Amino acid sequence: MKQTTHILHIPLLAALALCTAGLMAAEAQVKGLVVKNNGQTVQAENIKWKAATKQYEITRGNSTLPLPLNQVQQIKVKPPKGLKEAIAKVKNGSHSGAHVITLEKIVKEYQMLHHDMTAAQYLITCYPRDRSSR
Repeated sequence: MKQTTHILHIPLLAALALCTAGLMAAEAQVKGLVVKNNGQTVQAENIKWKAATKQYEITRGNSTLPLPLNQVQQIKVKPPKGLKEAIAKVKNGSHSGAHVITLEKIVKEYQMLHHDMTAAQYLITCYPRDRSSR
């Protein structure tokens, strides 16, 4: 009886491990350059927006430092993987498919990092204008 209990736990633990790994992998690492109002530049291994505190979280090596929005002049990050292709599909009239999911992911992961607005601009055309058509 105990063996059956242990055997049932193995698939459950494996599923839990996969879900946890998936959640950890879902967060993008956004490298970039932060230009502060005083002209100082900070090369970041990861830049993340924290809406609750209205500041960026800048990671360099093992240290993470907060940087309030009012101290940031500009943030430069490379366009995310898949953005160009997703935009091309929307421009060609495709308003459903994997590219829409790509745009949604970019809007979420690149919040306040410029490319979120670009993705949102094309994503909005993919949603029906009239909710009754859903």
